[in-house]
Amino acid sequence: MSDATTTPAAADEKSGGPNVALIAAIVLGVLTLLLIAAAVLLAFNAERAAPVVEIIRDVIVIVIALEFAVIGAALVVFLVQVARFINLMNNEVQPILGSAQDTVDALRGTAIFVNRHATRPIIDAAAALGGFSRVMKDTNRIREATGIAFRTATDNWNFRDDPKAERKDD
Repeated sequence: MSDATTTPAAADEKSGGPNVALIAAIVLGVLTLLLIAAAVLLAFNAERAAPVVEIIRDVIVIVIALEFAVIGAALVVFLVQVARFINLMNNEVQPILGSAQDTVDALRGTAIFVNRHATRPIIDAAAALGGFSRVMKDTNRIREATGIAFRTATDNWNFRDDPKAERKDD
């Protein structure tokens, strides 16, 4: 069977998603039943269970106090790390950002200089050359057009070294 034809339940079983949730729910249910059973047994044997309950209570109070001490130490470590991070930001990152801003400003000035002194003159020269080329092309077309007209009008003339050239059909 290919992966494209598998059902969503089969895909969940392969990934382990519902299995983990099901196992966690079963474990939580069993623990709840055990606590309820222990409470019922302690309630029926209150005189004999009282010293044991006092010891368990004292141990739980000590464990909670140790947890608070660990949480307090972790909070102090966290505050020290935040203070070090703020110090890092103020003393190392801000100068780097200032240096980067100076570099950007210098680069902006360089770009403006190159635009004014290199790029703009090249563009102006290319535009002038393009205009000159267009004028020469138009002039050539005009010359060709008038040259054709001139040849057509003067085909019947006899041009010699003689300034008094006459027409052929005379």
